[in-house]
Amino acid sequence: MSFQLITLDKTDPRIKQVQLVAKYAGRTVSWDKGDPLNFDRWNSGQQFPALRTNEGGVWGLRNVYRHLARSSVRYPLYGESHFEHSVVDSWLDWSFTELEGPLSVIVPATKTEGIEPAFLHEVFDKVKLAFDALNKHFLTNTLLVARRVTIADLAIAFAIIPFVNDYCDNGFRKGYPNVFRWFETVTGQPAFIEVLGQFNYACAKNPLPPAPKKQAQPKKQAPKKKEKKEGEEEGGDDKEPDLEEVGEKLDLSYLGDLPKSNFNLEKWKTVYANTTPTRPEALNFFWQNFDPQGYCLYFFTYKFFEECTVDFKTSNLFGGFLQRLDAVKQLARYSLTSTVILKKDKFFYVYGVWLFRGTDIPVEFTKIDDFSYYTWTKCDVTKEEDRVWAGDVWSWTSETNWAGRGEFVSGRSWGC
Repeated sequence: MSFQLITLDKTDPRIKQVQLVAKYAGRTVSWDKGDPLNFDRWNSGQQFPALRTNEGGVWGLRNVYRHLARSSVRYPLYGESHFEHSVVDSWLDWSFTELEGPLSVIVPATKTEGIEPAFLHEVFDKVKLAFDALNKHFLTNTLLVARRVTIADLAIAFAIIPFVNDYCDNGFRKGYPNVFRWFETVTGQPAFIEVLGQFNYACAKNPLPPAPKKQAQPKKQAPKKKEKKEGEEEGGDDKEPDLEEVGEKLDLSYLGDLPKSNFNLEKWKTVYANTTPTRPEALNFFWQNFDPQGYCLYFFTYKFFEECTVDFKTSNLFGGFLQRLDAVKQLARYSLTSTVILKKDKFFYVYGVWLFRGTDIPVEFTKIDDFSYYTWTKCDVTKEEDRVWAGDVWSWTSETNWAGRGEFVSGRSWGC
């Protein structure tokens, strides 16, 4: 059985990762250069890295791992039972979301120049949370899953090597003794050394800049108790309510009393959530049934794009907005939104489309703090360009290359 790994560049570090797994699996993997403008027919997912086998293609780094592990002729790299297979998968997925995401921001350390120290410490703390989880696991376990090394051990050990080299001085390592006992066990194995060489700790001092000092907040003085005048009722204070207090009053149930519309929002949500791809079937349903007398459609864009230089941080900005929508009762019942994040040059841009019951944005919705951070423009459904852009954002695909706004990074919907 032959295996050929396809990447865009021979210096791609993922080649070493695949060679490491192949070494443990007793397999040989050759390399070839891929063409992003002319994908091979077997690479149906049109992704790199991809693995070409006698039976067809496998794409995506973790799937390449898994296939080589299942093809092992040496010992069970994927575990020895269905349960162990599942635990291996769990660790691989955990590594991608909890460890490799934050690491991609601060590794190598040379690329953090110019990034705010407060944000670097925020990311570093996320990495430490992942190390806390590993340290607790290795308190009673020698390896991640089984009695022998699995691809979970190889993947996570490989992922943290650059971080260990750049940030893990003696002080950091002493805080996670169980993690580094496991790390030295894995990286010290003959097969690991044969592919990647002998590992030696290189970090003498953690290069993370000092965390900015938090300014002490002045103590709030207790307000003087207002004397109640004769005849004045309790609770007559005219103070401005905070968001939580306002949240009790932001109720959209009155939208249910609007004149009946021929557009069935719940039906649209069902079609939208269950039709893949969205274009053309779901979009055709939307435009054929949309009622501008009963509903309105708004485009929105995050104003301060210059803040958005990291993809997951940009996604978190909008995620925070969604969390604060809990202050508006029944919003999900009377609206639906879809957003895309596009990258152009070094910035990430948030674009979205929001469908509301009624002919304008509910006043209650505009009282959410984050509302003012976005530019809102009503969609003119009689204009072809507005319909096209709305369709792009609903479907997370574009037939016009996003009209030059950037390259697609991710999409998100809320209200289904």
